[in-house]
Amino acid sequence: MIMRYTKMRSTVFLFIFLLFGINELRADNDPDFYWEPKLSTSYKLSTRYTLQAGANIRQDLQWGTADYSGIRKAEAQVFATRATFTGNKLSLGYVYSGSNQFRPSRKVENRLTFQYKFKTSFISNKFSHRARFENRFYTENYFTRLRYRLSYSAPINGARLDEGEFYWIVSDEILYNFNNKNHDVENRLSLGLGWLPSKKQKVQFALQYRGSDINTSEVGHAVFLSTAYYFGI
Repeated sequence: MIMRYTKMRSTVFLFIFLLFGINELRADNDPDFYWEPKLSTSYKLSTRYTLQAGANIRQDLQWGTADYSGIRKAEAQVFATRATFTGNKLSLGYVYSGSNQFRPSRKVENRLTFQYKFKTSFISNKFSHRARFENRFYTENYFTRLRYRLSYSAPINGARLDEGEFYWIVSDEILYNFNNKNHDVENRLSLGLGWLPSKKQKVQFALQYRGSDINTSEVGHAVFLSTAYYFGI
């Protein structure tokens, strides 16, 4: 009975996120398409401190079109995280990001990130929250970006996720870029499937919709296929 109730709640949350995503995609019939593979590793220094490092690329999937650009972006990142007594997490990170790496118009970004993660419960469901404050430095200008992500995950079978089992995850993130001259707002909605082969490994596949400049009349739309492999050392 309890397991059936848990699965019903999970189905309701999934249905709500799907409705929201379908409504967003209806706004534009011609989005851009990308594949974004990611590799991430972590090392636990102590019970409270952890180091994480990762890398990802953005591959254009619009082959044979005038807009095709190959590898659009490459990123490398490193984060240091401290767990608080309440289980929340504070992180400081650095990200190097290069756009159009193999073209003369290459743009390089150096990003300093402050991050705070915590969890809340609602009707016996646990939600994960992530807030980020980012300083993004380019050759000729800079941006400050505020980010907030709400996510929810649940095992496909049963009430608890065990090794070797699959789970699904949904998330929605709002991003606000600004400096002293201009600003823009972006929304990222994701629906994904994960697999937990062991306690130190995690594999995820996700489909993500991104709406950029949603506070203007020139709204951009993109669909990302994200694949990620996480492992601890």
